[in-house]
Amino acid sequence: MRKCDGPCSSFSSCNQSCAWNFRGEIVFTCNQNKWQKTIETCTSLSVEALFQNYGKMANHILGPTAISNWAFIPNKNASSDLLDSVNSFAKKLQIHGKSESVVDELFIQTKGSRISHGTSGNSLSLSVPRYNATEDVLVLIEIPRQALQELSSNTSQAIAVAFPTLGAILKEVHQPNSSLQKPINDLILSLVLPEGLNEIILTFDKINKSQSTSSQCVSWDAEERQWDESPCTVMSDINSTVKCRCRHNKAVMSFSILMSSKPVKDMILNRITFIGLSVSIFSLVLCLVIEAIVWSRVVVTEISYMRHVCIVNIAVSLLTANVWFIIGSNFSANAQEDHKWCVAVTFFCHFFFLSLFFWMLFKALLIVYGILVVFRRMMKSRMMAIGFAIGYGCPLVIAVITVSVTEPGEGYTRRDACWLNWNQTKALFAFAIPALAIVAVNLLVVLGLFILLFGTIMDHKTCLACWDGEGSERRMHKGPWNEVTSSFHQEQPLSWKTSLCMKWI
Repeated sequence: MRKCDGPCSSFSSCNQSCAWNFRGEIVFTCNQNKWQKTIETCTSLSVEALFQNYGKMANHILGPTAISNWAFIPNKNASSDLLDSVNSFAKKLQIHGKSESVVDELFIQTKGSRISHGTSGNSLSLSVPRYNATEDVLVLIEIPRQALQELSSNTSQAIAVAFPTLGAILKEVHQPNSSLQKPINDLILSLVLPEGLNEIILTFDKINKSQSTSSQCVSWDAEERQWDESPCTVMSDINSTVKCRCRHNKAVMSFSILMSSKPVKDMILNRITFIGLSVSIFSLVLCLVIEAIVWSRVVVTEISYMRHVCIVNIAVSLLTANVWFIIGSNFSANAQEDHKWCVAVTFFCHFFFLSLFFWMLFKALLIVYGILVVFRRMMKSRMMAIGFAIGYGCPLVIAVITVSVTEPGEGYTRRDACWLNWNQTKALFAFAIPALAIVAVNLLVVLGLFILLFGTIMDHKTCLACWDGEGSERRMHKGPWNEVTSSFHQEQPLSWKTSLCMKWI
């Protein structure tokens, strides 16, 4: 018999207990002499029912539209806490049938299976739908036959919880392990296995199936809140799947695979690189030898002297940078172990590649100087000082500031190669921005030279004057061209400047 039945008086209320397998209460309020339910706090005492409700809530906050909002949560451990709470629920589940699905949502799936040392089948598979994709993500959990036989005679259970989107959140709000600077390439899989089962084999479907990447099997360390590579090893890594062998030494553990940002070694590309570097080095050495042979014949003026100084320093900078690049390639395989050497090699590569561009900038400025200043010449020693200050001083300042700012946090170099970091500190900007700016300046100089040359040619075409045989004053036609030919006298320095520019080019 319901307690809140029968007639009632207005504004009165009545409380009623929930059913026997629920806890909480139901509150009724009298409205027009009838009881109406206003509040219900009944909660199932079944762990399975609670977990299903929790799974629906977790599915909502793990959707793609909600993932970007996790970055604004003040508690940066919220995503890890969510993973821990789901795992805590999973440990309390009881699987009654041979295999059953407990939660089947789009962004969280839970499946359990009964196992024992005499189980004929030794695998558990999950097929998780991929958002906005036609193919599902498959994961296979295999228990080695020997490990299965070591279980007790009592029947146990294995529970798997799959999170297709949680990996993006964990990567975003946590500082990654310094040796694992790689994005997640599959779902996160949490496993609850019986005590005494210490080894499992996991087969993951890759999300990114590119052949230019390699994979790494990892486990989530709940205490350190970061990925740990020590419990797992890669058994096979083919185009679409990765097979991992992992140690399961806790009541519940979470696993996934990381995609390496370092391309798989390609011997053909390596050979092409070294052949190209060898040709470049040989050409630069040949250039320096030729400059040494013809030096005394070509440096007859201050301008020609500085032009060949620029050529020599450009060749020396590029030659030295190529040598350091080859040295750095030998350290790239062990960039983490040889970190200090890698920093030194990267610094010299950074410095000499910048020097190459700054000497090109100085050469462009020298051309502009030769155009604008005709009758006054700067002393050779002063021009040399300015050239070396720009060619080597500016790159040195940029390289020193970059390494001083980024290296205290070990962010000057990449984790997988001896070159400027991009993912964490954006140190690569310290090379890219100056280099691109210098290229832009040089293009403007070339554009200015073409405009100047075109204007001078047009002036010559419109001039109708010619020199007389004795080389005295010009003989000019009478008429409207007098003003044009008069201005041509004033443009003679401009013609000389253009000839000088053409000589430089």
